[in-house]
Amino acid sequence: MRIMEEVRGMDLKDRFNFVDFLEERLEQEKKMIAKQKKMQKEKYRLLDEIRQNLVEKLTGDGACGLVENESHCHPKSNLFASCDPVNTRHVDSFLYPDDDAVDELCATGKLSRNYCKNCLSTDIEPINFISHSMSEEQTRWIFNSLPDLTGKRVLDIGSRLGVVLYTGYLFSNASRLVGIELNESFVKIQNELVSKYKWNDRIQIICGDIMNHADTIAQSDVVVMNNVFDAFVPQEQLFKIWEFIFASFQKMKKGSYIVTYPSLDESLEHAQVPNDTKRTWTSHITPLPLDLQHLTPHIAEEVEGMAIYLKN
Repeated sequence: MRIMEEVRGMDLKDRFNFVDFLEERLEQEKKMIAKQKKMQKEKYRLLDEIRQNLVEKLTGDGACGLVENESHCHPKSNLFASCDPVNTRHVDSFLYPDDDAVDELCATGKLSRNYCKNCLSTDIEPINFISHSMSEEQTRWIFNSLPDLTGKRVLDIGSRLGVVLYTGYLFSNASRLVGIELNESFVKIQNELVSKYKWNDRIQIICGDIMNHADTIAQSDVVVMNNVFDAFVPQEQLFKIWEFIFASFQKMKKGSYIVTYPSLDESLEHAQVPNDTKRTWTSHITPLPLDLQHLTPHIAEEVEGMAIYLKN
């Protein structure tokens, strides 16, 4: 190597000085890496603390991430093809991220993994578990996949417990993280946590219907939507909502991002949007390829089915 040749050409004193310089720089790098690891560990600890706060706060059906005044539909889109009120339970993916956590719920009698198809018989089927919140892995993947968000605004439509906002606060440089949530109970929960951790400087929660906030969408640099309509809006109302959403997307700045689960194609198919209309609506956005090869199998499975779009 050229640098080694140059070192060999130095006199003894210069060699010692060069080695001292390298050792000093190496020590600085070690300290910086240790500091970064400590900061990262603290961010994970805060998310775990928030998770525990929510688990302790939510009781009854809320233990699984629901609130009493929340209404649901049971659509027959691909995402919910086998789900109905009898065989399906909601288990929040942020609160209960793995099988061990679900097992704890079952052990306390708050949940069962199976249901009886014929009462008093052994003819049982496993219960379908669905979540209307993103998992921690999904939210961290979003902010790892997007470019630097310094000075940018992130909008989470249907923010529920606020996991996208909390993760964005900790793992991105976004200047503003806005959650729009229709349910007052969820808004109260989010505001309490934001106040507790003094994150009001960057996080804002809006209680309202997204249909009244076209400007908020248009002013955002990133819009996140996680299964936001299919399980909550009657089939006959979906077309109107998606028409509004895409009209708002068109007003976003060029280079903005839209992150969805499931993909927009799947959501529009469930909404029975005609192909010609779908092509017109989506003509201003481009789906980006997702590189999942560098992810662990567990995280790749978590983010499979998600989509990121770029505003043209």
